[in-house]
Amino acid sequence: MTFDTREVAKRIRSGRIAKNMTQMQLADEMGVSYQAVSNWERGNSMPDISKLGDLCEVLDMSVDELLGGEMAGVIRKAERKEKQAPAPGDAEGNPGPEGEAEEPRDPEDRGLSPEELAAVAPLLLPGDILRLAGETEKEEGETDWDMLLMLAPFLDEEALDELIGETEDVKTDMSHIVALAPFLGEKTLNRLALKAVDEDVPELVGLAPFLSSDKLKELVRRAMGRSRK
Repeated sequence: MTFDTREVAKRIRSGRIAKNMTQMQLADEMGVSYQAVSNWERGNSMPDISKLGDLCEVLDMSVDELLGGEMAGVIRKAERKEKQAPAPGDAEGNPGPEGEAEEPRDPEDRGLSPEELAAVAPLLLPGDILRLAGETEKEEGETDWDMLLMLAPFLDEEALDELIGETEDVKTDMSHIVALAPFLGEKTLNRLALKAVDEDVPELVGLAPFLSSDKLKELVRRAMGRSRK
């Protein structure tokens, strides 16, 4: 289940034309740039989830009509999770800066599945993706590599490094790490490469194109030192 961005782009364009609006006029109504609307209608990007309600109101259509029924359901689930997110300092449900206690969470409202989160990622801000990824349905302490591969294009290096965390089983996970390498930061790549050398992981060669020449020389020296022991 993923967005068909081309179909959504067509619906935005058709809805705008049906309202006899220019792209500039729609941009003004939405409080975004003309380039943003242009990118929406070309399928290059998607409106942020916080803009969906306003966009549907301006175009006089429902979220289901804009995104499709199944995807709209996932969006509504993501919106509920956003509304339930505690304010800073409210992790225990204590009064927030306004002096109001956080509403109790519905125990049946579980986190998004990795597939659902990846599907709505084009509509979410990087910070929201990072937070929701920490609430996805997975085993505690387990790195969900499939989810990371799906989310990688929507996250910066720092956020992706945080989701990877302290990976211990490099030998088992190296194929996933190599697949993620184009998106990883230098610090994380170097750390994982050193662990791979220490654990004698042959797939380490897959990281070579993403490492600096100095780091490669260091890894070679380290590997040769291990082989002499």
